[in-house]
Amino acid sequence: MKYTFLIFTCLFFIACSKPAAPTFLKMEDVEVVDVKDKQVYVTANAVFNNPNPVAGKLVDTDLKVIVNEIDMGTVQQDTTTAIPANSNFKVPVHINFPINKVFSSKKGLLKGVLNALIDKKANVKYEGTITLNFLKVNFDVPVDYEGELVIK
Repeated sequence: MKYTFLIFTCLFFIACSKPAAPTFLKMEDVEVVDVKDKQVYVTANAVFNNPNPVAGKLVDTDLKVIVNEIDMGTVQQDTTTAIPANSNFKVPVHINFPINKVFSSKKGLLKGVLNALIDKKANVKYEGTITLNFLKVNFDVPVDYEGELVIK
């Protein structure tokens, strides 16, 4: 009986505590997966940490992608990503953009783009938020990543 009371007390405090905000850790596996029909397809995994003892769900993605200082648009996201309790988890992110968008920029970055094609590298930034939900509480987790996109 003593242990039953202790277990119920612990469960009560766990259930009544407010969930903690998850944190963005890094972007990984950022790569061009295909170039076809005048479109470039890029994928990546945003890695987060869920410190909560309960699973959650992905609600929304508001990430802007910038390649060589040119705004390429926003991430398309599948909101069925499972978020396990007390662990790191990955949210796959995808974007595609027209090749001519890079070359028609008014920012005068054609030289940088040509260098990227020669070097097989480009600078990529992901900026914005990903909204996650735990126990009916939404968290807007900021994402700020800058790295190298390897063009194969």
